[in-house]
Amino acid sequence: MLNQSYYESIGQGPPVLLFNGLGFSRWSWSWQWESLPELRLVALENRGVGGSALGTEAFELVDLADDGARLLDHLALERAYIWGVSMGGMIAQEFALKYPDRCAGLILGCTMAGGASATYLSNSTLELMARLAREGLTDMSVRAAMRLNFSDSVSPDLVDKYVALRMSHNPPLETWNRQRSATGRFDASSRLQNYRGPALLMHGEDDGVVPTANLAILQSLLPQAQVHTFAHARHLFWIEHALQVNRLVRDFVLSHS
Repeated sequence: MLNQSYYESIGQGPPVLLFNGLGFSRWSWSWQWESLPELRLVALENRGVGGSALGTEAFELVDLADDGARLLDHLALERAYIWGVSMGGMIAQEFALKYPDRCAGLILGCTMAGGASATYLSNSTLELMARLAREGLTDMSVRAAMRLNFSDSVSPDLVDKYVALRMSHNPPLETWNRQRSATGRFDASSRLQNYRGPALLMHGEDDGVVPTANLAILQSLLPQAQVHTFAHARHLFWIEHALQVNRLVRDFVLSHS
């Protein structure tokens, strides 16, 4: 799939492979891109977003993890730290489990292990997200979804930047449907305890998209993990609290390199 995939890379330090959330592309790392010069950030566009082709074949999240492994091959990188948020955190789990020797450390944000014990988003939240995907993004609709993404005290300037980026990178409905379908089939709950490497878990305390109850499950499956929560933060905590998140990730990576 690599010849149909798009990526960007910046920096010269220990490599960190970034996996985006559902429907999001490289832009969602804009608050990290220029702020972690000590690390080599490699942002892979998932199938159907940014510059990556959706393709005609059905896929599972493990296939997106395979795309990441092929990208490391292309870049002649034997190992990398794997950082995923939301759906990207699920892809990161699949990568760590399938390619343990290539995962220098696992960084998971606002994600879950899936399965019967997971706590999923409410029907009303799912319908809001589905409606945005069906009707397309407008300035008004993106701002109407702010309550899912940011705290009530978020900076207006940050919101304006987020809205502009979100509006300029709107994937087609088919991408949303196929990524959402693959996410719904994801289940690492009986496998994740097999991962033995270093891990960093982060979550917003008021996340309604991937409810915070899922963090406790991840902790039980990854007892060696460092854990950090963000008070009053919602789903896009790594954007709203970028300074703290970037410091945590930098320290985690450099301490294990």
